[in-house]
Amino acid sequence: MHRCAFLANLDTAIIDLAYTALSTGCSENVQAIIERAADLAPLHNPPNLQGITAATALFPHAAQVAVFDTAFHQTMAPEAYMYALPYDLYQQRHIRRYGFHGTSYRYLADRTADVLGKPVDQLNAVLCHLGAGSSMCAVREGKSIDTTMGLTPLEGLVMGTRCGELSGAWGLALGSTWGLRLTGA
Repeated sequence: MHRCAFLANLDTAIIDLAYTALSTGCSENVQAIIERAADLAPLHNPPNLQGITAATALFPHAAQVAVFDTAFHQTMAPEAYMYALPYDLYQQRHIRRYGFHGTSYRYLADRTADVLGKPVDQLNAVLCHLGAGSSMCAVREGKSIDTTMGLTPLEGLVMGTRCGELSGAWGLALGSTWGLRLTGA
């Protein structure tokens, strides 16, 4: 089993798999989709693909299954996952909040409900995934209703290797105020 941060093909209808798949077999098609989304999760998707390739070579007869961090958050309502951007960006480019750390939140929700002695579908909580990568998730009746992470794992809380939330104008300020360039040396 391989934990993948993001499964999305932002160019075709295969993105539906990212909305619904808790896990799926690691077919060549699925691997190609994970690779095309590598820029959205550069710390996770490329190493995940290397692991899938290595495991397939070492264990050619074993099923390779990928589990996706985005899947847990696909229960969010439009008001939670939509950005205040032109609707065409959502319809045509699938720009939305996806949420991450979903495998962790699924475990946390199940375990928290267990510790509280109630069914997970009765759990209402704010859960935290804290570490080098950090996020928070609001859970109602055992399902994600909001999360601090968005289109990519960069959004949200400050983390070990990620700066978290930034103003949309930071890039302009680097260039106009401090004379720095976003590309090149």
